[in-house]
Formats: sequence, C-alpha cells, structure tokens
Amino acid sequence: MFYAKGYDAVGVQKILVRVRLTNPTLYYYFGNKLGLLKILLKTNLKEFGTLGKKPVNMDRNTLEVICRLAKVYCDFLRETGILYTAYGAFYSARENEVYQVIQPFVTDIYDNVV
Repeated sequence: MFYAKGYDAVGVQKILVRVRLTNPTLYYYFGNKLGLLKILLKTNLKEFGTLGKKPVNMDRNTLEVICRLAKVYCDFLRETGILYTAYGAFYSARENEVYQVIQPFVTDIYDNVV
C-alpha cells in the first residue's frame, strides 16, 4: 500500500483492514506506522546494500561502469516495487519521517558507489 499510494496517503486504519490486524497487534509488533515502514524497507532492501559491492569489470571506461551500476540498482528497485517510494522519499523534505528512514539506504548506496 505504501508503494502504490505513498506513505502519507495510507492511514493506519486502511492498513489494519487490508491485512486483517487489530490496532494493538500492529502497535505491539511495529510500534507505529513508521515502525512498519522501517521493517518493510529493511526486509525488502536487505540485499540492496550489497549490490554495489559486487565485482565490476574495471577494464571498462568509467562512464560505462557507472551506467552498469546504476542499472543494477534501478532494476532491483523496479523489480521489488520500491522504486517509487525511494524516489519520493529521497526528494521529500529532510524533516519528513520517510526521508529519515530511507536516508541510511541512500547513504549506503553512495558509499558503495564511491
């Protein structure tokens, strides 16, 4: 639901109805809506952080290496359905809680590329 409609557009009640949970169950396991997002991202992006660490043929020119790396990242995000959430969060206000959650993943990507 977060990926399809955006984090801010999905209320806790909509989540509860969709997955047939009670409010206390959601808060017990995840703390709140943001906690649920953190777990979803952590679970779905577990291997994402390692993508940039795979060996790259450095015999190629720099632009080609960067383009291949960008393609690997974008393909992964598109295949997992996370692309739009990642884009939206990355370009949102720095105070936005979704930005705060996604920022460590963005930092990892940057560090891997560098």
